Amino acid sequence: MSNSSFLPIGTWLASRQYRIIKHIGEGGFGKAYLVENRLGEKKVVKEFFISSMCTREASNEVTISIEENKTTFEQQREKFEQEALKIFSLNNQHIVKVSAVFDENNAAPIYAQSAPI
Repeated sequence: MSNSSFLPIGTWLASRQYRIIKHIGEGGFGKAYLVENRLGEKKVVKEFFISSMCTREASNEVTISIEENKTTFEQQREKFEQEALKIFSLNNQHIVKVSAVFDENNAAPIYAQSAPI
């Protein structure tokens, strides 16, 4: 899977806590990456990225492609972050545990979950 809107393999996230080792996939509201933390534990990171509204600069920063979409983008970004924080607060054996929620590249939130490996 090679798409320039993905963050490059090897990119460090969350102040060098997670390194991207594989692109997993993407949907209408985001991208998923397999990452490894400094202890060698694998996690899945979900990045908020609305493909129809966003572009990724060479610096990896995400920008809104059309100014008119900015309000919608911000509303959806807030919903994504609220969802991540709700999941983070849950503790149920049937729900994958969110281990971190953080901002990155002006796209955030991004959140990390235990990898199903």
